[in-house]
Amino acid sequence: MGQKHNWRKALIRLNITSEGFSEERFVTDILRPHLLNFNVYVETRKVLTNRKLKKRGGIVGYAKFKNELV
Repeated sequence: MGQKHNWRKALIRLNITSEGFSEERFVTDILRPHLLNFNVYVETRKVLTNRKLKKRGGIVGYAKFKNELV
């Protein structure tokens, strides 16, 4: 992934919640390296979606989504 960066020196930590693999890769491969230039360290995490439950659609209902965030 290129250069190593000491995130402890970063002024800002940004946590991004993503819905799936593509969004997670975008954050990891594109946003994180770009924002490190501005002393912003980015973490990403996928949340539970209907797709993972073998249902169609995106994020599950608010209650389950809230539990994932908390």
